[in-house]
Amino acid sequence: MTYSDIVININDVETDTGMTYESIRYYQIRVDKKHPEREGIGIFSLMIPSDKEKGYEEVTVGEIIIYYD
Repeated sequence: MTYSDIVININDVETDTGMTYESIRYYQIRVDKKHPEREGIGIFSLMIPSDKEKGYEEVTVGEIIIYYD
């Protein structure tokens, strides 16, 4: 295997204090033989309900770096 990734998306998450998140997700590269330094969790984001037009605000930590080989 040369490359494998996974995206986990959990919708409508309610905390024990009653806060509800539209979505919690993370993106993880599991195998990348050409770029082994990219393995691991690269993105973690929360979609928090808000009064914005979309109905939520997305807060993201990390970034996806795309390699063109």
